[in-house]
Amino acid sequence: MMGDYDFDEDYMIALAATAAVAASHYYENHISKEPCRNSKLTGKEYIAELVDGNHVRMYENLRMDKLVFKKLFDIITTEGSLRDTRGVSVDEQVGMFLYTIGHDECNRIVQERYQHSREIVSCHFNTVLDVTVSLAPKFL
Repeated sequence: MMGDYDFDEDYMIALAATAAVAASHYYENHISKEPCRNSKLTGKEYIAELVDGNHVRMYENLRMDKLVFKKLFDIITTEGSLRDTRGVSVDEQVGMFLYTIGHDECNRIVQERYQHSREIVSCHFNTVLDVTVSLAPKFL
């Protein structure tokens, strides 16, 4: 009888240790997350810095002159009806789009540069692409 008791106690201790390790692993991977997108310069601030800064820097980053960028912004908002969303302004949406196609960048690089999630970058890229395609017949 005493032998069964030791086995059951050892089994329960091993089971409790396994559960503790599993809970710790789950906590580290799913609950206790360190922020990933934590740059001091947000995407909106980055675009503002480009638009207000040196024209060479604007061209190097978005492959577009400042005046052309502002004109594109006006066309997309007036004729393409693109609007600010809760977390992303139109100029930032256009900036993400131009940065992606101008540098052939993957979503992860754009996430880091503009401090947004994969879903937000993808959603706004596709929205600007759709608006641009819908406006093409007016300008071609």
